[in-house]
Amino acid sequence: MGFIEKQSFRSSKFLWIILILPISAGLGTVAYGVYKQIFLGIPWGNQQLSDATAIIVAAFVFLTLGGIMVIFLSATLITKIDEKGIRYRYFPFVPKEQFIPRSEILNFEVKTYNPAGEFGGWGYRTSVNGETKAINVRGNKGLFLSLSSGKKFLIGTKKPHQVADAMKELISKTSS
Repeated sequence: MGFIEKQSFRSSKFLWIILILPISAGLGTVAYGVYKQIFLGIPWGNQQLSDATAIIVAAFVFLTLGGIMVIFLSATLITKIDEKGIRYRYFPFVPKEQFIPRSEILNFEVKTYNPAGEFGGWGYRTSVNGETKAINVRGNKGLFLSLSSGKKFLIGTKKPHQVADAMKELISKTSS
């Protein structure tokens, strides 16, 4: 028995369009402003910055926007289900692998949900009503877990049928 799924933002074209357009516009604007001021001698903006300040602002913008891109490029959700339970890691947000032992799982359901409406989108989230923690990358299918601690947890998946089969096997092996 064993199920492994690896998901990342890299394969979401829609997300990249949303990210790349404003980031490119921001980087382009800053680069043009610094070029205009330093190389052409034309002040950048209404209140001219010193050349050193313009370079510092440009470096800050480039590092910040570049950092956002690196986070999205490196964000990866790995889910594993085996005879002992569920393991997950959502790098860089949950850097260490987490484990949910079978003994803590009271109930599970693989179902369709509304990421934006229920959780405010994708990522490492809490439901709008505050009852459920979620880790999801994209899509609208997830493994909902009710735990013995009273907590509820969602792990997004692009393989709902395989997750359901792995969970049924996990539950049947420990109940026999």
